[in-house]
Amino acid sequence: AAVACMSFYLLSGFAADYTPVPLLEIHGVDDDTVPYDGGLVGGFIQVPSAEDNLERWREANACAGEGIVSYPSPRSELRSFDASACARGAEVALLSLSGVGHTPYKGSENAVDLDTTAFAWAFVRRFSKARPVSPSAPPLAPPAPPPAVPP
Repeated sequence: AAVACMSFYLLSGFAADYTPVPLLEIHGVDDDTVPYDGGLVGGFIQVPSAEDNLERWREANACAGEGIVSYPSPRSELRSFDASACARGAEVALLSLSGVGHTPYKGSENAVDLDTTAFAWAFVRRFSKARPVSPSAPPLAPPAPPPAVPP
């Protein structure tokens, strides 16, 4: 099992018996509904920044090191702690989308240059609750482009 979140953060603490779970957060850098840099949502809920949220999950999943930065598309940055660096192989990643607001989906009003739904699915499908996560799971890569439609 794994989690892929779009434009929001963990607002509560972790349970005492928490078991690490792989997590991908996808967030637009220009989000003014749930600010990428943290702040107030709805005038009364204080949220952390996307980077602080990544750090909370990194700590909860006992990921070591500084993480890996890659660029799945020209306007995106992926900061990740891969399976080999985290407890139970439960990697943690933040996909930051430049010039994108609160709806980080290709085809939305934002200028998203990556199919974030396919990207999220590529992440979560690598993990299974039925068996332990392998620390040698392949690293997250951008999804393949859709096949060309014949004219």
